[in-house]
Amino acid sequence: MWDILHRNIERDYNLYKSYVIDRKYLFQSSLEKKLKDVFSFLYMFTLMVDDILNLELDNEIKNYISEVKADLIVSLDLANINYLKGSKQILRSSIEEFFRFCLSIQRKKEYELNKRKGIYTADDSLKKLRSNIDTHKVGKMTHFTCEKFSQTPIESPIKNLVDLYSELSSFVHVNKTENLTAKNFLNEFKEIDQEKSSKFLSIYSQTVDLMTVITIYFYNYYPFNSVLTKRNWLNIKSKLSKTSQKTLETIEHFFNT
Repeated sequence: MWDILHRNIERDYNLYKSYVIDRKYLFQSSLEKKLKDVFSFLYMFTLMVDDILNLELDNEIKNYISEVKADLIVSLDLANINYLKGSKQILRSSIEEFFRFCLSIQRKKEYELNKRKGIYTADDSLKKLRSNIDTHKVGKMTHFTCEKFSQTPIESPIKNLVDLYSELSSFVHVNKTENLTAKNFLNEFKEIDQEKSSKFLSIYSQTVDLMTVITIYFYNYYPFNSVLTKRNWLNIKSKLSKTSQKTLETIEHFFNT
Protein backbone atom coordinates (compact mmCIF):
# COMPACT_ATOMS: atom_id res chain seq x y z
CA MET A 1 0.00 0.00 0.00
CA TRP A 2 2.81 2.40 0.91
CA ASP A 3 4.63 1.50 -2.34
CA ILE A 4 1.62 2.62 -4.38
CA LEU A 5 1.30 5.85 -2.42
CA HIS A 6 5.04 6.47 -2.70
CA ARG A 7 4.92 5.99 -6.50
CA ASN A 8 1.97 8.38 -6.76
CA ILE A 9 3.80 11.03 -4.77
CA GLU A 10 6.94 10.56 -6.90
CA ARG A 11 4.87 10.78 -10.10
CA ASP A 12 3.10 13.97 -9.01
CA TYR A 13 6.34 15.53 -7.85
CA ASN A 14 7.92 14.95 -11.26
CA LEU A 15 4.80 16.33 -12.93
CA TYR A 16 5.12 19.43 -10.73
CA LYS A 17 8.76 19.89 -11.81
CA SER A 18 7.74 19.60 -15.45
CA TYR A 19 4.93 22.09 -14.90
CA VAL A 20 7.34 24.65 -13.41
CA ILE A 21 9.88 24.15 -16.21
CA ASP A 22 7.20 24.56 -18.88
CA ARG A 23 5.29 27.31 -17.02
CA LYS A 24 3.61 29.97 -19.16
CA TYR A 25 4.23 33.60 -18.30
CA LEU A 26 2.22 36.74 -18.84
CA PHE A 27 5.02 38.29 -20.88
CA GLN A 28 4.54 35.45 -23.38
CA SER A 29 0.98 36.58 -24.00
CA SER A 30 -0.61 39.48 -25.86
CA LEU A 31 -0.45 41.44 -22.58
CA GLU A 32 3.33 41.79 -22.69
CA LYS A 33 3.23 45.47 -23.66
CA LYS A 34 0.87 46.30 -20.83
CA LEU A 35 2.99 44.26 -18.41
CA LYS A 36 6.14 46.07 -19.54
CA ASP A 37 4.46 49.46 -19.06
CA VAL A 38 3.45 48.48 -15.51
CA PHE A 39 6.96 47.16 -14.83
CA SER A 40 8.42 50.47 -16.00
CA PHE A 41 6.07 52.40 -13.70
CA LEU A 42 7.05 50.17 -10.77
CA TYR A 43 10.73 50.75 -11.55
CA MET A 44 10.21 54.53 -11.43
CA PHE A 45 8.41 54.25 -8.10
CA THR A 46 11.22 52.17 -6.62
CA LEU A 47 13.69 54.91 -7.54
CA MET A 48 11.90 57.11 -5.00
CA VAL A 49 11.75 54.30 -2.45
CA ASP A 50 15.48 53.64 -2.70
CA ASP A 51 16.10 57.37 -2.42
CA ILE A 52 14.04 57.53 0.79
CA LEU A 53 15.83 54.48 2.22
CA ASN A 54 19.14 56.34 1.91
CA LEU A 55 17.89 59.33 3.93
CA GLU A 56 18.32 59.89 7.66
CA LEU A 57 14.82 58.91 8.72
CA ASP A 58 13.32 56.79 11.48
CA ASN A 59 13.58 53.05 10.85
CA GLU A 60 9.80 52.81 11.16
CA ILE A 61 9.32 55.03 8.10
CA LYS A 62 11.96 53.12 6.13
CA ASN A 63 10.58 49.74 7.14
CA TYR A 64 7.08 50.55 5.91
CA ILE A 65 8.15 51.93 2.52
CA SER A 66 10.63 49.07 2.07
CA GLU A 67 7.81 46.58 2.69
CA VAL A 68 5.62 48.42 0.17
CA LYS A 69 8.32 48.01 -2.45
CA ALA A 70 8.83 44.31 -1.67
CA ASP A 71 5.10 43.54 -1.84
CA LEU A 72 4.64 45.43 -5.10
CA ILE A 73 7.46 43.39 -6.66
CA VAL A 74 6.06 40.06 -5.42
CA SER A 75 2.52 41.00 -6.48
CA LEU A 76 3.61 41.68 -10.05
CA ASP A 77 5.68 38.50 -10.13
CA LEU A 78 2.69 36.42 -9.04
CA ALA A 79 0.55 38.05 -11.72
CA ASN A 80 3.18 37.09 -14.28
CA ILE A 81 2.70 33.40 -13.41
CA ASN A 82 -1.09 33.77 -13.38
CA TYR A 83 -1.62 33.60 -9.60
CA LEU A 84 -4.01 36.52 -9.60
CA LYS A 85 -5.70 35.90 -6.27
CA GLY A 86 -2.39 35.87 -4.40
CA SER A 87 -1.25 38.85 -6.42
CA LYS A 88 -4.32 40.86 -5.42
CA GLN A 89 -3.93 39.92 -1.76
CA ILE A 90 -0.32 41.09 -1.68
CA LEU A 91 -1.15 44.28 -3.60
CA ARG A 92 -3.76 44.96 -0.91
CA SER A 93 -1.09 44.49 1.77
CA SER A 94 1.17 46.98 0.01
CA ILE A 95 -1.57 49.62 0.20
CA GLU A 96 -2.06 48.99 3.93
CA GLU A 97 1.69 49.36 4.50
CA PHE A 98 1.71 52.51 2.39
CA PHE A 99 -0.93 54.13 4.62
CA ARG A 100 1.20 53.34 7.66
CA PHE A 101 4.15 54.90 5.85
CA CYS A 102 2.11 58.08 5.24
CA LEU A 103 0.97 58.27 8.86
CA SER A 104 4.47 57.65 10.21
CA ILE A 105 5.85 60.55 8.15
CA GLN A 106 2.98 62.77 9.31
CA ARG A 107 3.74 61.86 12.93
CA LYS A 108 7.46 62.58 12.48
CA LYS A 109 6.67 65.97 10.95
CA GLU A 110 4.23 66.95 13.70
CA TYR A 111 6.67 65.81 16.38
CA GLU A 112 9.42 67.99 14.90
CA LEU A 113 7.09 71.00 14.64
CA ASN A 114 6.11 70.57 18.31
CA LYS A 115 9.75 70.22 19.27
CA ARG A 116 10.54 73.58 17.69
CA LYS A 117 7.82 75.10 19.87
CA GLY A 118 9.37 73.54 22.98
CA ILE A 119 6.68 70.85 23.26
CA TYR A 120 8.28 67.49 24.03
CA THR A 121 5.28 65.45 25.19
CA ALA A 122 2.89 63.70 22.81
CA ASP A 123 -0.25 65.74 22.19
CA ASP A 124 -3.62 64.28 21.15
CA SER A 125 -2.73 64.38 17.45
CA LEU A 126 0.51 62.44 17.96
CA LYS A 127 -1.28 59.90 20.17
CA LYS A 128 -3.97 59.32 17.54
CA LEU A 129 -1.33 58.93 14.85
CA ARG A 130 0.55 56.36 16.92
CA SER A 131 -2.66 54.50 17.72
CA ASN A 132 -3.62 54.25 14.04
CA ILE A 133 -0.12 53.32 12.87
CA ASP A 134 -0.08 50.41 15.33
CA THR A 135 -3.70 49.28 15.07
CA HIS A 136 -4.75 45.93 13.60
CA LYS A 137 -8.15 47.44 12.77
CA VAL A 138 -7.43 48.37 9.17
CA GLY A 139 -10.87 49.91 8.59
CA LYS A 140 -10.22 52.30 11.46
CA MET A 141 -6.78 53.12 10.07
CA THR A 142 -7.96 53.81 6.51
CA HIS A 143 -10.82 56.01 7.79
CA PHE A 144 -8.39 57.96 9.98
CA THR A 145 -5.95 58.34 7.05
CA CYS A 146 -8.68 59.86 4.88
CA GLU A 147 -9.59 62.30 7.66
CA LYS A 148 -5.97 63.18 8.40
CA PHE A 149 -5.20 64.17 4.84
CA SER A 150 -8.49 65.89 4.05
CA GLN A 151 -8.01 69.51 3.10
CA THR A 152 -4.59 68.66 1.60
CA PRO A 153 -3.54 68.28 -2.06
CA ILE A 154 -3.55 64.49 -1.64
CA GLU A 155 -7.08 64.20 -0.26
CA SER A 156 -8.41 62.71 -3.50
CA PRO A 157 -5.49 60.28 -4.16
CA ILE A 158 -5.76 58.96 -0.59
CA LYS A 159 -9.51 58.35 -1.00
CA ASN A 160 -8.95 56.65 -4.36
CA LEU A 161 -6.31 54.41 -2.82
CA VAL A 162 -8.75 53.49 -0.04
CA ASP A 163 -11.32 52.58 -2.73
CA LEU A 164 -8.78 50.30 -4.43
CA TYR A 165 -7.97 48.75 -1.06
CA SER A 166 -11.67 48.01 -0.51
CA GLU A 167 -11.98 46.48 -3.98
CA LEU A 168 -8.97 44.23 -3.37
CA SER A 169 -10.29 43.25 0.08
CA SER A 170 -13.02 41.21 -1.58
CA PHE A 171 -10.33 38.74 -2.65
CA VAL A 172 -9.10 38.35 0.93
CA HIS A 173 -12.48 38.07 2.64
CA VAL A 174 -14.11 35.94 -0.05
CA ASN A 175 -17.90 36.11 0.17
CA LYS A 176 -18.87 36.16 -3.51
CA THR A 177 -18.67 33.32 -6.03
CA GLU A 178 -16.98 35.52 -8.65
CA ASN A 179 -14.07 36.12 -6.26
CA LEU A 180 -13.29 32.41 -5.84
CA THR A 181 -10.24 31.00 -7.65
CA ALA A 182 -12.36 28.09 -8.94
CA LYS A 183 -9.27 25.97 -9.65
CA ASN A 184 -8.62 22.53 -8.15
CA PHE A 185 -5.35 21.56 -9.85
CA LEU A 186 -2.12 23.40 -10.57
CA ASN A 187 -2.40 22.63 -14.28
CA GLU A 188 -5.51 24.82 -14.40
CA PHE A 189 -3.30 27.88 -13.89
CA LYS A 190 -1.65 27.24 -17.27
CA GLU A 191 -4.30 29.10 -19.21
CA ILE A 192 -4.09 32.88 -18.83
CA ASP A 193 -7.42 34.71 -18.68
CA GLN A 194 -6.57 37.76 -20.75
CA GLU A 195 -9.50 39.82 -19.50
CA LYS A 196 -8.87 39.15 -15.80
CA SER A 197 -5.12 39.66 -16.12
CA SER A 198 -5.58 42.89 -18.03
CA LYS A 199 -8.01 44.20 -15.42
CA PHE A 200 -5.56 43.36 -12.64
CA LEU A 201 -2.70 45.14 -14.41
CA SER A 202 -4.92 48.22 -14.65
CA ILE A 203 -5.64 48.09 -10.89
CA TYR A 204 -1.95 47.58 -10.22
CA SER A 205 -1.02 50.55 -12.39
CA GLN A 206 -3.60 52.76 -10.65
CA THR A 207 -2.16 51.74 -7.28
CA VAL A 208 1.41 52.64 -8.23
CA ASP A 209 0.18 55.87 -9.84
CA LEU A 210 -1.54 56.99 -6.63
CA MET A 211 1.37 55.92 -4.43
CA THR A 212 3.75 57.86 -6.65
CA VAL A 213 1.92 61.17 -6.53
CA ILE A 214 1.31 60.84 -2.76
CA THR A 215 5.01 60.12 -2.20
CA ILE A 216 5.91 63.20 -4.24
CA TYR A 217 3.71 65.21 -1.88
CA PHE A 218 5.75 63.97 1.09
CA TYR A 219 8.98 64.87 -0.68
CA ASN A 220 7.72 68.46 -0.51
CA TYR A 221 5.94 68.26 2.85
CA TYR A 222 8.64 66.74 5.04
CA PRO A 223 10.81 67.64 3.00
CA PHE A 224 13.14 64.88 1.80
CA ASN A 225 16.61 65.83 0.58
CA SER A 226 16.48 63.85 -2.63
CA VAL A 227 19.58 62.80 -4.53
CA LEU A 228 17.56 61.79 -7.58
CA THR A 229 18.63 63.51 -10.78
CA LYS A 230 16.42 66.00 -12.58
CA ARG A 231 16.06 63.51 -15.42
CA ASN A 232 14.87 60.83 -13.00
CA TRP A 233 12.24 63.19 -11.64
CA LEU A 234 11.06 64.07 -15.13
CA ASN A 235 10.76 60.37 -16.00
CA ILE A 236 8.87 59.61 -12.79
CA LYS A 237 6.41 62.46 -13.33
CA SER A 238 5.92 61.56 -16.99
CA LYS A 239 4.56 58.15 -15.94
CA LEU A 240 1.71 59.69 -13.94
CA SER A 241 -1.86 59.51 -15.20
CA LYS A 242 -3.50 62.74 -16.37
CA THR A 243 -5.45 62.92 -13.11
CA SER A 244 -2.31 62.52 -11.02
CA GLN A 245 -0.48 65.08 -13.14
CA LYS A 246 -3.21 67.56 -12.26
CA THR A 247 -2.78 66.60 -8.61
CA LEU A 248 0.96 67.18 -9.03
CA GLU A 249 0.25 70.69 -10.30
CA THR A 250 -1.89 71.31 -7.21
CA ILE A 251 0.92 70.00 -4.98
CA GLU A 252 3.52 72.23 -6.63
CA HIS A 253 1.23 75.26 -6.37
CA PHE A 254 0.49 74.44 -2.72
CA PHE A 255 4.14 74.40 -1.70
CA ASN A 256 5.24 77.29 -3.90
CA THR A 257 2.74 79.89 -2.68
